[in-house]
Amino acid sequence: MSTTQTNKAALIPSKGANFSVSETSIPEITPTEVLIRVHAVAINPVDAIIQRTGLIIDNYPAVIGCDCAGEIVRAGSDVTRFQPGDRVLAACAPSVFDPQGPKRDNWGTFQTYVAAKATVTVRIPDQVEYREACVLPLGCSTAAIGLFSTTKLGLELPRLEPVSKGKTVLIWGGSSSVGSCAIQLAKAAGYEVATTCSMQNTEFCKGAGADYVFDHRSEEVVEEILAGLKGKEVVGVFGCVMPADALTKCGKLASKLGGAKKFVTVFAGEDQAKQMAGDAFAAIPQDVAVSHCDEWLNTNEHVRSALIDNWLGSALDKGLMKCLPRPEVVGKGLEHCQEACDRMLKGVSATKLVVEVP
Repeated sequence: MSTTQTNKAALIPSKGANFSVSETSIPEITPTEVLIRVHAVAINPVDAIIQRTGLIIDNYPAVIGCDCAGEIVRAGSDVTRFQPGDRVLAACAPSVFDPQGPKRDNWGTFQTYVAAKATVTVRIPDQVEYREACVLPLGCSTAAIGLFSTTKLGLELPRLEPVSKGKTVLIWGGSSSVGSCAIQLAKAAGYEVATTCSMQNTEFCKGAGADYVFDHRSEEVVEEILAGLKGKEVVGVFGCVMPADALTKCGKLASKLGGAKKFVTVFAGEDQAKQMAGDAFAAIPQDVAVSHCDEWLNTNEHVRSALIDNWLGSALDKGLMKCLPRPEVVGKGLEHCQEACDRMLKGVSATKLVVEVP
């Protein structure tokens, strides 16, 4: 890479401040990292929360952002799987990226060049555009932990040629980022999938692969799911969207559906679950084994290698994995990161807000 090239970033100058786009240094990479020329970034709810609250930020100015797709311009000395010119997607959030890795204030994807751990970077096929690929990293990583970690639902791993298990998993919130990835991953692992969403997103969830779709707004949704899945061997419930009322319903379903009686929430741990759901968390039936998405993909080799090394790139190439939710490009240029985060806080449905980085 030419030494004359410069890096621009959407910097947060202070806690709660709006982004300010300015030149900054190009991140240095370690032997196990790759340097990516970012072409598109996706906006996650946590990005807007981090900006407003200062969560996980140690020093300012800071660069945040979890998801990106782009082109590798440099590979670390220990990296053998990638070379300059490779088109890739990558997860750069510390919780997914490497909690024990180098501490840096410019870890995020909202910049022209970003450092990413090679072990959570995936080559993407030519037919997948950057704006499509960038929607996957965080949602797919979280879904994989919830479904496949042996301390969560512990399902069998996804395959490029799925074999039916004759078992069913319930995914609450199938039109969300984590939910739409979870549907596809569970189907690739051979499971039948039941999910919930707003009725306007029914076809979206069916397109992702769901076998049964229930209206989460129905006052009788618990009874409807119990009736619809009667006689099924249910391996667990994965709550991908967790307001307090949804947590209560998922807890009841995990208990009454029988089977494994496992319930995994999308929360990052029990403390967050209690903080966000309060009394609803305490009301979960005692016979339900509750866990949370509190593991790091890069420290769970069982899940990481299955998803990153053996499945995702080929699944994208074969069309087995779709880039869902579909991207909506807010704008071209890092100056649109603020608009995208503001829109995220207002709520989106069955779509992923994306900023392209020309």
